[in-house]
Amino acid sequence: MTLKCNYDCRFCFGKYRSLRRTMDDSRLLEIPGLLADAGCRKITFEGGEPLLYPRIFDLVDVAKEVGLTTCLVTNGSLLTSAKLERLSETLDWLGLSVDSAREEVEVALGRGYGNHVSHTTRVANWAHDLGVALKVNSVITKLNYRENMTEFIGSLGPRRFKAFQMLAIRGENEIAVDGLGIGPSEFRHFVEAHRSLDAYGIRFVPETQEDMIGSYIMMQPDGTFYSNLGHRYTYGQRSIFEGGVQSALKDAGWDSRKFLRRGGCYPWVLEKGSLPRGESMGDGGETPSGPSHGVRGGDRLGL
Repeated sequence: MTLKCNYDCRFCFGKYRSLRRTMDDSRLLEIPGLLADAGCRKITFEGGEPLLYPRIFDLVDVAKEVGLTTCLVTNGSLLTSAKLERLSETLDWLGLSVDSAREEVEVALGRGYGNHVSHTTRVANWAHDLGVALKVNSVITKLNYRENMTEFIGSLGPRRFKAFQMLAIRGENEIAVDGLGIGPSEFRHFVEAHRSLDAYGIRFVPETQEDMIGSYIMMQPDGTFYSNLGHRYTYGQRSIFEGGVQSALKDAGWDSRKFLRRGGCYPWVLEKGSLPRGESMGDGGETPSGPSHGVRGGDRLGL
């Protein structure tokens, strides 16, 4: 897809400075079908900023056509009500990235230019009106770990709220660690302050650095997988176009058992509008369609 992003988040480990592999658009559109044939059940499009990719609507459409549950994770800044209405035809889940209820914190983090929080609220409301399931992702750093976002997240009404301890990846964001990185005790402080989200019917999913390392499988546009091991990216050598999905997965470093332990399979299959705003979908486990073999990410397709 694209490495481009219209934001410059200081903590971001998805800048993908080391990823330069590309693929023509027509071949990229083959990937969802190959994944579905191999048993994948859900695909997530990220970036960079995925809405900067000119054919993002086509990719989501194709993924839905082959039977995948579709998810798009975005900073939301490029979404309009018209764009989201178009996406909603084939998009099951929308993930919005927001790290604070305070605009000044988001600006200090590099997330937007002073209107990110207010626009996120508008986009969340559009998603509810269109029947697109909503989740919210936040990266927890020194600038926000003391903040109690419970009321703000409750007002957005997502079905899932994922809080990630800032993860350092060599070659991507290690320069920001001294100013933004937090330890286990600081992350626990944030987690404990948000346990009451259950009262809003929101599934709270905190992930430590250890939870994340090795448990996400991602894909480059040329069909090769990669994962994050030992605070660095590890790349597979084989493309799904050459030897198939299972062969390409073998040397990518993905720990599928760890993926399951962190709750990577949850009941994501639902009819649009089948749950009221913010109503919980339970504690996870395997989906009604069975476990997923997927990929997550930017120049990536994923879980």
